[in-house]
Amino acid sequence: MAAWLKSAPVSCRWIHFGDFDPDGLAIFDRLSAASGRDGEFFPNQETLELLHSDLTAWQGVRSFREDALRGDQLKALARWGADHKLQAEQEQVLYQLRKRGVNLVALLF
Repeated sequence: MAAWLKSAPVSCRWIHFGDFDPDGLAIFDRLSAASGRDGEFFPNQETLELLHSDLTAWQGVRSFREDALRGDQLKALARWGADHKLQAEQEQVLYQLRKRGVNLVALLF
């Protein structure tokens, strides 16, 4: 995946839709570093705040570690997750967006 991202045109916007948990943030961080491409992590903080009341508060086996991540975006997400004691699978996020009638394509683009 990192090689493919590296080969994509610079004008190509990259959005990583991952689980909102320490592993999901770490995967995005590693792909960004290996590809040399900065992307965007989704769900972003705005989306998490929108869905927060419908996402079950959950702390997984691993805790968010802001110091293990590069970049302000990921550090802020890790802080937000730790402060709210929330981790979410991407399927939960999709379900809640769909339940609210949010158009994912319109949200991202």
